[in-house]
Amino acid sequence: MKRKITIRIVAGVVLVVMMLVIDPAVAVGAEADDQPAISVSTISLDFGSVPVGTSSSPKYLTATNTGDVPVNIESSFSEENPPYTATGDSCQNLPPKQSCQMQVIFHPRKTDPTTVIMKLVGRPGSGSLDSKPRIVSLTGVGAQ
Repeated sequence: MKRKITIRIVAGVVLVVMMLVIDPAVAVGAEADDQPAISVSTISLDFGSVPVGTSSSPKYLTATNTGDVPVNIESSFSEENPPYTATGDSCQNLPPKQSCQMQVIFHPRKTDPTTVIMKLVGRPGSGSLDSKPRIVSLTGVGAQ
């Protein structure tokens, strides 16, 4: 971004006009270089019916670093102590344009349907901001 300053005299008054000139390469909506960004392969995982006190078969999703800096893909859930676990051993220090697989398992504790939101972010190792979060809905039913 460049600044352009114009000075004009109108009716004996000095007007100073400052304009910001935007570089067309950094258009509105474009992300600046060295920004973290991720994508995920799905927006929902359905585990179906799983007996209470057991664990489901794992389901997988792919997280891709679509940004310009290495990131750690981190997950959090919409509730404390959720009946789901998510792991992704190869999702640490993920280079740009690379993908990793995350494993999610449902561990029902009651005989009710459950939906939990899992939020994934790409967190760079240095002081940059996190990527925009990606949301994955996790559903399953605890069976007797």
